[in-house]
Amino acid sequence: MESKMKCKMKELCREIRMPEEVTERLCGDGALQDCGLKNLRNHLEAALEAKEKYDALGIPENIYFDTMAVFSRFVREHHASFGCYGFDREWWTHRQTGLKLFRIGELEYEMTEEDGEKVISVHIPSDACLEPALCQESYGKAEMFFKKYFPEYADCDYICDSWMLSPYLKELLDENSRILKFQQEYEIRDVDPESRAYMQWIFRKEDADLAEVPQETSLQRRAKRWLEAGGKIGSACGILKR
Repeated sequence: MESKMKCKMKELCREIRMPEEVTERLCGDGALQDCGLKNLRNHLEAALEAKEKYDALGIPENIYFDTMAVFSRFVREHHASFGCYGFDREWWTHRQTGLKLFRIGELEYEMTEEDGEKVISVHIPSDACLEPALCQESYGKAEMFFKKYFPEYADCDYICDSWMLSPYLKELLDENSRILKFQQEYEIRDVDPESRAYMQWIFRKEDADLAEVPQETSLQRRAKRWLEAGGKIGSACGILKR
């Protein structure tokens, strides 16, 4: 890697809180053949190129770095799932480097279309704090962001498709749960009771048998008992009430 690019890569990794071990591999001169790190370096180079577009639009640096922190988050999630640092979501992060998805506060917002209409898809990062006040702050900042930088998306619907919107969670969680408070902000329109997307986000084991899933958090323990008793979690899609 050329010296100038190496310096930029190190600075980006520092700003997005990439694990030092991974930064050293990415910025070293050796070959990257393990756990998708070659793809990661390529995508971080795309992230560096995207910075010029951010600057041209006048988008604040904190939004740029918060958005690109997706890479370090995914690397850590890979470690949590497999016990080693890696990157296996190159199918997703073109949204961030292509200026289609932005992290604004606790939540992420993606400019997309549904049935030929512009919509903003709300995503919930794994490190998001779903305290109601913080979510409301994020929604408010997002509305101002799109009005200023992408006015064609200023008045469109905000949609969310997530296991966190599943109505089955009302049978599983306490009424004061942040997840339940989050879903109350949405008008639920579609429910998929058979979706297993929750496995990755609750247990970090997408295809694991219930007998093998971790029991480290209260949510994991409750979910396991619920599922073993024949309950469902699934997922749902809703529109943000505005």
